[in-house]
This record gives sequence, structure tokens and C-alpha cells, in this order.
Amino acid sequence: MKAIRFTRIDGFEVITDIGTANGFIDPVATERKIGAELAEIDRKVTDSELDPLEAKVRKAQLFEREAEYSFPPSDTVLVDDSRAARLSRAFNSRGNNRLLLRSGEYVRDLRRKDFWMKSDGEWKHWMISEVGEDYPSGSVPTERLTAEQKAEIVAQNRAGSTAAVSE
Repeated sequence: MKAIRFTRIDGFEVITDIGTANGFIDPVATERKIGAELAEIDRKVTDSELDPLEAKVRKAQLFEREAEYSFPPSDTVLVDDSRAARLSRAFNSRGNNRLLLRSGEYVRDLRRKDFWMKSDGEWKHWMISEVGEDYPSGSVPTERLTAEQKAEIVAQNRAGSTAAVSE
């Protein structure tokens, strides 16, 4: 069993961590569940049928296999090991500008990325502010502007500054 921690961003449940669920094991409930088996292991040690070290190992394995879990906080879900392994692989390979959702799907994260769009001969600057937003069709991310496009923007800004001063 593993613990998947997530946070809510712009309506998405985004995984922030995948880790052990040991902190959520309820030892009292687990011991209640496996009490008879623990007593049998102790009897075998008392009757010299089982080495104390081997008994300790068996108890630990039994406790891990039969663990009862308490309720995690609202930002955490417990999942079986195979689902956790799939999510962990996806989480570790998500790359830049992608977030892994609790559902196991990816969503783009271009927040704080800016871009330019030319409309009616004028360049306009925009910035993405929410998870899931993408660059609009026809836009150019700032880092992909050509030298010619940068020169047009600089000239446009100079013309705007000159017009503002002359008014």
C-alpha cells in the first residue's frame, strides 16, 4: 500500500508525492486482526519450534501483509502497490511543463509562460495563468520569437513610447 499526496490547482487534483503508507497503519487494529497468528508464532518460540529471530521476521512480514490502515488526510489517498508503481513511473517521467493528475492523466502546466500574438499588424503580449491552458493558435512563445519578430516588437514599443510622449 502506498500514499498518494495531491493538491488542487485550478480545479485539477495534481499529484505532489508518492510514498509509503506506513504512517497510516493502525497498529491496534492490525494486531486485533492478526492476534491469533501472532499468538501462534509466540507459542512456537516458547515450545522451541521456532527461532526467536525467525519469529521476529515472520511477525514483521505478517504485520506488513495484513496491515490495517487508518483514514489519511483529505489530500492523501491510499492505493495498492501496482497502481502506485504505475503512477510513480508516470510521475517520474512527466517531464517539463506537465503535471500528473490523480486520475493518472497528464495536464499541461504553462503557467507564467508568456507569448506574443500579432493581430491587425500589432504585436500583443500575453501570459498563461492557469493549469491546462495552452498557447493559442497563431501565438509565438517568447523564447521562440525570431530576430525579425523581436525587432518588430521593439520598433512597435518605441513607436508607442514616442506617441505617448508627444500627446
